[in-house]
Amino acid sequence: QAVIAQRLVRGTCENCAEPLLPTPQEAAWLESVGGAGAGGMRVRRGRGCSVCNGTGYAGRIGVYEMLEMDHALAHAATHSDPGTFMKLAAEQLRGRTLVHRALELVRAGRTSVAEAMRLAT
Repeated sequence: QAVIAQRLVRGTCENCAEPLLPTPQEAAWLESVGGAGAGGMRVRRGRGCSVCNGTGYAGRIGVYEMLEMDHALAHAATHSDPGTFMKLAAEQLRGRTLVHRALELVRAGRTSVAEAMRLAT
């Protein structure tokens, strides 16, 4: 048994996407999620064109995370306080959360940092 979370992020328009450096706010978020040095990576953002109707985005991409309910998690969910369950779930999801998956899409240039940040809130 498992719990699956899904969100959609807008994909960067391939027709007008251009590489650039992240803004200071985006760089701070990248470093907080991706670790030191992630704030300086080149990212892509669409500037807007006739293909994407001036938005810079075209299409949507699914971002998923899955938490498998083992015995310890099931016990914590039914018998313990919520803090214990959250701690165990965070340990199991380490590096495989929605935010980390969105960061992978940013690194691949498939979505913008703004979309990944929107997903994180």
